[in-house]
Amino acid sequence: MKKLQIAILTFLFFATMAFAENSIFSATLQPTFGIRYARLNEFVYANNSKTGEEYYLSLLNWDLKNSFYLGLDSDFKIKNFHIVADFKAFIPNHSGSMDDSDWQQDHNYQTGNSSIKTNYSVHYISFTQGINLGTKLFYDFKIAPGFTLSPTASFTYEKYSISGENGIGYYGYDNTHGSTKAPYYAYNDLKNSQTFSFAPGTVIKLQQSYFFTWLGFCVKYETPNKKWIFDASADIAPWTYVISRDDHIRRNPPIYFLDIGSKAFLSYKAKLGVQYKVSDIFALRLNCSGLLTGELKGKNGQSNSPNGPFKRTVGKSGSAIKYFDFSLSAILNF
Repeated sequence: MKKLQIAILTFLFFATMAFAENSIFSATLQPTFGIRYARLNEFVYANNSKTGEEYYLSLLNWDLKNSFYLGLDSDFKIKNFHIVADFKAFIPNHSGSMDDSDWQQDHNYQTGNSSIKTNYSVHYISFTQGINLGTKLFYDFKIAPGFTLSPTASFTYEKYSISGENGIGYYGYDNTHGSTKAPYYAYNDLKNSQTFSFAPGTVIKLQQSYFFTWLGFCVKYETPNKKWIFDASADIAPWTYVISRDDHIRRNPPIYFLDIGSKAFLSYKAKLGVQYKVSDIFALRLNCSGLLTGELKGKNGQSNSPNGPFKRTVGKSGSAIKYFDFSLSAILNF
């Protein structure tokens, strides 16, 4: 992926230099510094033994806070047609938390009560890797003085690697029914729950890779003095595909899960931006953007080896992500 990004930027640079005297060709480079607040979700579903209604058997929330990134965008323009490539790399950090919840009473005992949260644990986060890559095509239509409307088509790839460290767990173990392992009571039932502190170190790992196709539009307004540009864009994903790897390395033996999900028209993103032109070759830009997916349900597999093979399980699984970005960019015009 990095080699592809370098090749695209190299092509844009030399193509721009070759056509510098022809005004129909232009290009911009946009170094970016940003911050992201994100939540990545994992779901396991089950059906109520009495009603058949689907419910969460397990829910994991990975909350990333103060996730700073560096990026580089390029825009190669031929008349009104644009080819855009962008790259973001996140700086590893330990800001945020992960919580793991289970509703296991009905699953274990078929009581019909699937609303009691029997297990709950909280862990610190170690965000070890984050990469976003994207490419976009769009065409500018001048719809009024100062106003431009641009239909867009794009593709993005996002990868996140995170670990849950240390932490504490609360478990509503069923002592009255002769079991100390199968949860029955609520995790916060003081008489029938146990607390467990995890020793220092990694408890659980998550790696998620998202593949998005997008269709959307952008509306732009440029002030008469050409100094300011205001724009807003919105996109919907005709197709989203996710691969989620979840390693429970503190279990005995360790368990490794691999979930694959996809869905049409269940992901959305939007962006607001303002840009100030300092000179003909330099501008500053501020962006606020966000992305949201629904629950991407799909196939799941399980293994006792990190290298598989992963055997298909009976239950359903799912993944989701949502985030907000704030970024500041310097724009260089060629």
